[in-house]
Amino acid sequence: MGIPLDKAEFLALFLETFIYGVFFTLCTITLIVLVRFRQSDNRRDGYLRLIAGIMLVLATSHLILDFVRAVHAFVIDRDELAPIGPAAYYESLNAPLFLAKTVLYWTQTMVGDGVIVWRCYVVYGRRILFVAFPIILMLGVFVSGVQVVNSLAHATLGSDIFTTAENWITVYFVLTMTINLYCSGASHGARLQPMAY
Repeated sequence: MGIPLDKAEFLALFLETFIYGVFFTLCTITLIVLVRFRQSDNRRDGYLRLIAGIMLVLATSHLILDFVRAVHAFVIDRDELAPIGPAAYYESLNAPLFLAKTVLYWTQTMVGDGVIVWRCYVVYGRRILFVAFPIILMLGVFVSGVQVVNSLAHATLGSDIFTTAENWITVYFVLTMTINLYCSGASHGARLQPMAY
């Protein structure tokens, strides 16, 4: 038997907080370097600052929602959930906070995938041919993300996430992992090729 849902959510919150700390530190260092040490006014640095800021806001919002949900499950709504406990709170797949958290995760993944596709595009001399495949996959990530949120919004009481949106979740993760592997591999491959002078 698997780990109980309330324990899984609590452990996930701990891990998310740890990873957020690493992300926050790296993002802060990146922003300091872009603002303080690169005094150019070029558009690329402006885009990088904007994207880093967006990613930070999305990650922070996601973490805040997870803490709010934990406070509701373990403190505020504890007495109302007495016979079952906090797991009853987390079982509600169509709860507004859970849907908002899912949308934030989906949006952050789309932004991150967009950055890695853009990086691949730049590495290959701004030739669209090299990023046509991951752009098509990003459309699939968008559609599957919308379908995951839609499936969760229409979930019935007592249903679990694996029966409600399993196929769309699988498609979502396979596509985003394919984008990351393709673009990272292509960028690495471009570095290995001798430069033409």
